[in-house]
Amino acid sequence: MNLIELGLLTWIVTIGFLISAAFWPHGPVGLALVSPIVGASTYVLSGLALFALDGFSTIGSFVLASVVALGVFGTRVARGSAVPSLHDLAVSATYSISGTLVVFLIAGLGSITRLTPDSIVYLTIAGGLERFGEIPNFAPDQILRRQFTTPVLQTGGVVTGLGYFQSLIPLVVGSGFGLMLWLGAKSLVRQSVALPRIAFVLGLVGAFVLSTNQVLYHLFYINGQGTFAALLLTVLGLTWYATATEQWSVAVMAGIAAAAIAPLRAEGIIVVAFFLLPVLVSKSTPVWARWVLVLPSAVTAILWNGVLLPRVLPEGTIELTSAPVLAIAVSAALVLLVVLSQVSVLIRLMRWVPLAALGLLLLYTGARSVRDTTLLYETLSAMGSNIALTGLWATFWWIAPLAVAICVVATTVPYQNRLLWGLGAYPVLLFAFAYLRAGAYRVGPGDSANRMLMHVVFVIGLYLIVALGQLAASVSEEQWSVYRFYTSARDTLLVR
Repeated sequence: MNLIELGLLTWIVTIGFLISAAFWPHGPVGLALVSPIVGASTYVLSGLALFALDGFSTIGSFVLASVVALGVFGTRVARGSAVPSLHDLAVSATYSISGTLVVFLIAGLGSITRLTPDSIVYLTIAGGLERFGEIPNFAPDQILRRQFTTPVLQTGGVVTGLGYFQSLIPLVVGSGFGLMLWLGAKSLVRQSVALPRIAFVLGLVGAFVLSTNQVLYHLFYINGQGTFAALLLTVLGLTWYATATEQWSVAVMAGIAAAAIAPLRAEGIIVVAFFLLPVLVSKSTPVWARWVLVLPSAVTAILWNGVLLPRVLPEGTIELTSAPVLAIAVSAALVLLVVLSQVSVLIRLMRWVPLAALGLLLLYTGARSVRDTTLLYETLSAMGSNIALTGLWATFWWIAPLAVAICVVATTVPYQNRLLWGLGAYPVLLFAFAYLRAGAYRVGPGDSANRMLMHVVFVIGLYLIVALGQLAASVSEEQWSVYRFYTSARDTLLVR
């Protein structure tokens, strides 16, 4: 039966490979890394389309996603658009198949995927979707918390009798981690940083990211946080790299990943909106790329939350602060922003939109904090405790903010506002979400805010790779040699 899982995993990767290959300009390694993420996202979006039209079907979702992938790739080839060479396609396909097999052997046959009571709820929703084409009649708060993406990623396990996929989430999250390393390395190569220094920085930051229990756990945990981290890294990393290289065809993959975030968590479209604001208002972003980034996620969020709204609100009522209403409003605002960004008299004002949005967020959070100081105190206490000790992050959140701050002062990463803007706004978003859900966060590794910190870990890792790589490049060869001699001697003495 495990071979059935391997076959479906390969099918998902192939879907992503065909779509990504139609637009990918950056070589076989990156194509192999992005394919599982795009494939899983396309499968989810196909499932949502069927769910909204006539009820969900696992086989139908696979078929629809395959038709879309073949149609996209075939159309690009027929029109003579630039696609990777046959050699690069063959090499990338080999990497993709090999990577999928390795993850399957480690996670699938090794049976190291973790389940919790939250995971069981996701799998129950997956079972209802597959057997009845419908979400089980859960309490409204459970539907709002679990959403659509994570359950749908497990429906293949239900239809094949496996119960759940052991390997799909590790494959998606592992691809996000690999894409983080690849994007950082490509940026440093473009800046002519020596390969030994790039390798050193990749090893340092990669080990740092994997040094925490939370990151390792979410690599093999049936929940949405690891998937969110991989998708968000894909959205921001590809748009950041597109800005630097002016090769905006990768915006298609970023747009697909952004659309899959929208039904992944209740706050998904809000996070996407805030993180993409600098890209959407920038003159360097082509208009078509703005639409590709915004329209799929906005349509997905409106479609999903429109279906969700009557299920979670009492009949005949609408609460303006409910998650579905906010998601629909933010989606509409994103579309309006892209429209207004093309109006000549408003173009100069667009650069103030991110600051205005942050100002409104701060105003809302500040006003609610004054009205409810108890929730503010409880949230600050819980988050402080989790970051420092009880959240099982080891020293990650002691070191990462300090490292980012030092790098901001010491060097300038190309187009760094694309990465840093969202990271700076994210703590405020977390506090705003506490008031929107009308409940303080709690102490412990399973707390919602503690797990949401996982969402930005790969973005932080990407920034640190590029920033530290630039700093390493500024060190003279003589200083670098002395440093390498010192570390080698120290390690030898410690071993002895």
